[in-house]
Amino acid sequence: MQTTPEASEKKIAPSASFQLRIDPDRTNWLYSALATGTRVELFNGQFPEPFTKMEYVANAEQQHLVLTAALEVNASFTERYGLTVGSPKDLDPLLKRYPQALFTPDGARLGLVRDNQVQGVITRGNQNQILIQREL
Repeated sequence: MQTTPEASEKKIAPSASFQLRIDPDRTNWLYSALATGTRVELFNGQFPEPFTKMEYVANAEQQHLVLTAALEVNASFTERYGLTVGSPKDLDPLLKRYPQALFTPDGARLGLVRDNQVQGVITRGNQNQILIQREL
C-alpha cells in the first residue's frame, strides 16, 4: 500500500486508554472484599511512556467506591512538566471532556468537573507519582 506525501506528514497524537475487565466469577469476591473495608489491588504493572508503571486500586470509603490509579512518572515527564500534572495544551483532549476542569495555581492538581459535579481529581502526589482518583 502506498501513502501520499500528505498522509505520511500527518502525525498521530499520542493517547492512552486503560480498560479494566473483571472476570464475572470474581465480582462476588470483589464486593465482599470492599464491604469489609479491604483495599483491593486491581492492576499493578508496566504502563506506557511517559510513565513507567501503574497501580490501580479500589476501596470503600464512607459508603462510596473510590478508584485510584497511581502512575509512576519517568524523568522526562518531570523535565517537561516540573511538579505539575501536565500542561493544558497536552491535556486538551481531557479538558474538552471536562470543560469546567480547574487547575490549582501551581498546576499540581486538576479537578475534573462536569455539570457542576466533581468527576475526579488528578494530583501530583510527589516528584515521581501522579494520582488519579474517582469516587463513585
